[in-house]
Amino acid sequence: MILFLLLARTASAEPSTVALADDEPVGDEPGPMPAADPADGHDPADFGDHLLALDDPFNALTWYRRALWEDPDRPDADALRFRVAYTYERGERWAAAEVAYGQLASRSELLAAQASYRQGVVTALSGDTDAAIFHLEGVESWYPEAVWAQRATFATGVLALQEHQLELAAARFDRVDGELGTKAAALADRAREPLPTRSPLVAAGLSTVVPGGGQLYAGHRGDAIMAFAASSVLALWSTTLIVDGLADERVWEVGAGAVVGGMAGLAWTSNVVGAWRGADRANRHHERRRAEAILEDAWDERLELHSDEVELPARD
Repeated sequence: MILFLLLARTASAEPSTVALADDEPVGDEPGPMPAADPADGHDPADFGDHLLALDDPFNALTWYRRALWEDPDRPDADALRFRVAYTYERGERWAAAEVAYGQLASRSELLAAQASYRQGVVTALSGDTDAAIFHLEGVESWYPEAVWAQRATFATGVLALQEHQLELAAARFDRVDGELGTKAAALADRAREPLPTRSPLVAAGLSTVVPGGGQLYAGHRGDAIMAFAASSVLALWSTTLIVDGLADERVWEVGAGAVVGGMAGLAWTSNVVGAWRGADRANRHHERRRAEAILEDAWDERLELHSDEVELPARD
């Protein structure tokens, strides 16, 4: 399972010989330079792109930051800052990526919407669903005309599916239009299709009358057999002890029967509660299965929920 199932597909990157420390600040200062300078006489950013194409985000980060350090006002500075954040993402350094995308969103008018969107995605990838939804909903509010606004709304629907919240997912998909509108509408309709349900109240009532009846109604045959057997055996044992004790005037046997009777009462109560929970569990199981089925069809490369699918801004 961003997360999103989608989030489970996140690729791992192996650190290279110049991997950066976890506490390295996010900024424009270059990291440690390799002994040899393959970018000597050339634009360091070009060599960073070369390294990134070779799936070496850690070393690419060094050269992007060097390029920004040498000329922080270069025409493609924001595109390079986006690449800095992206290399953190490719290296699964979620906190650093979130900060770097957030910094870019606050300073670049052109890339603000895309950077804010990626900030939400990497937050989801880190496992903080609530914060991810906050960031993604912010994209819709702050940049309503940008293509990333509709993608962000769609992504929040995906996150809702990951949490098995069908009604919430449908509500979010309803707000999507544009390039993803048709697909979102179909997903919303599927999320609203009636599910097979079991009433916890009916289940509890059945188990009150016949131990195990509610569990059988909820589809849990094994639990039904156990509940019926436990309640029946304890009730029969208690009755036998009490009847024999009264007949033979053995007080201890009557007392033992009362104790076993108490155990039978607990078993009966547990059976009723178990029936209620069993019905609720069955309903949640159907919701989970439906959400997971929809989630498989909700994946779309346009959402760029995986780092391999990200289209980097051009360095104009």
